[in-house]
Amino acid sequence: MTDTTHVSDEIQGSSAAGATPPDEPADDDGHAAATPTDSAHGDHDHGEPLGPADWGAWTAGILGVAAGLLVAVCLWLSTSGL
Repeated sequence: MTDTTHVSDEIQGSSAAGATPPDEPADDDGHAAATPTDSAHGDHDHGEPLGPADWGAWTAGILGVAAGLLVAVCLWLSTSGL
């Protein structure tokens, strides 16, 4: 695997589309089994769902964006000559 492409350096044959990687078992149709793991990134099954939304943080973030937009509009109005 190269650092810039995250693609395996192994040759997968003339057509890698639809080819089953050699380390994954194939089903009757030749397709790889749907597993939450891969050799490059490990286990993807994190187990726990996300917790509840932090509404205070979301409100503060939205107010911060609104305040930034208000400042940008005020700067635009002050420099546009309207």
